[in-house]
Amino acid sequence: MGTLSVLCPKSKLLLYLLLYLQLLLYLQLYLQLLLYLLLYLQLLLYLLLYLQLLLYLQLLLYLLLYLQLLLYLQLVPTAAAAPAAPAVPAAVPAAASSLGDHTQSLL
Repeated sequence: MGTLSVLCPKSKLLLYLLLYLQLLLYLQLYLQLLLYLLLYLQLLLYLLLYLQLLLYLQLLLYLLLYLQLLLYLQLVPTAAAAPAAPAVPAAVPAAASSLGDHTQSLL
């Protein structure tokens, strides 16, 4: 503070005014940084809302798929209503035994 006592009062006032303006500039930079941080957080919030919307749409699609499966199962006839399988003809075992007899004759 020894140099300030040498300066004239107008120079001291100018120096204090410059220091005050520099302080205001730093305050403005701090507030601007805070504003950018808030904008970044708002962007993250919008991104999370977008992801939440996508999850709700995916859940809706799964619900529609489940309802479509239920509708499909109601339209398909059940096993009790399906016609019975045809009986196996009796000629098949006879054909197999004749084939076996034929292979025995080759040996």
